[in-house]
Amino acid sequence: MSSALAGCGGDIVSEVGGSSDCTPSEEKVIGWDWPLSSLEIYKPFNEKVSQIAEERGYRTVTTTNDGDLQQQVSDLEAWVAQGLSAVGTYALEPSAIEPIGRRALDNCVGFVSYGTNLKNQDAAVQFAWDRSGAELGINAREWASAHGGPLKALVLHDRDITAGKERDDALMAEFPGAAGNVEVVSHQRAVDTASGESVTSTVLQAHPDLNMVLAYNDDVAIGARQAFINAGFAPNDPNVYIGGQDGSPSALRLLQEDGIFRASSAVNFGDLTSTVANTIVDVAEGIEPEYGPLDFSVLTSADPDQVSEFLAAYN
Repeated sequence: MSSALAGCGGDIVSEVGGSSDCTPSEEKVIGWDWPLSSLEIYKPFNEKVSQIAEERGYRTVTTTNDGDLQQQVSDLEAWVAQGLSAVGTYALEPSAIEPIGRRALDNCVGFVSYGTNLKNQDAAVQFAWDRSGAELGINAREWASAHGGPLKALVLHDRDITAGKERDDALMAEFPGAAGNVEVVSHQRAVDTASGESVTSTVLQAHPDLNMVLAYNDDVAIGARQAFINAGFAPNDPNVYIGGQDGSPSALRLLQEDGIFRASSAVNFGDLTSTVANTIVDVAEGIEPEYGPLDFSVLTSADPDQVSEFLAAYN
């Protein structure tokens, strides 16, 4: 098989793939393993990938191993043993997935990594996770500078996974930066809506004058927003800034309300799902995939047309 890297913000880069003696499987079944099933976009993401693959003649199987590395390893091993045409996976821990990728290549099962590069892969859908975090940090810094008054900020991260660590490092490199009126009072882990709400509520109790929350993803940010509302803040309080990442449907609808949820750093959902599905199917068929780059954009209420465009991609 040939290989390529579909990159975000970069060029298409070749990688060492599987054996050139492999021939496409007659079964025409691909596996898509995105182990973040608690996120709002999990279901539409899987459905869209399956739809695109079906249009190309492939059936798709998926997983529900929400953050469970042991289950992810078990699921991927089963797919390789079953001889699927190709597999796409977001490796929770790359070192644990590398041996599975090697077995896949040795057994002519196409292997596509998502969000990172593996040594054992046919292709990768790679993102500049750091660009996402940096763009949110820049937007928040600019809002803080324009606000002018003293501000207190909470940063919610998920440094337990590669994407989360890269997003957080880049965000903190930009924020608060030159905005000397901002004090980051807490830097804590939150991975979903429930933990975003819980952690933010606790920090609000200690710092009732908290003004800003910058979150690892939109689900966490939406939880933070709810914590502010529960604490008596108005949904359109001009002195509160909450920002997330991913461009989920709920986040985009909140941006349309022009309230305290002010920004989401996102990739267009249509471009994302098309790249994922077509890369896996191309690998299954022995075609060198060349999709990308995928660009992050910070969406805000200041550009309602762009927000509407990104939201329409979910339809």
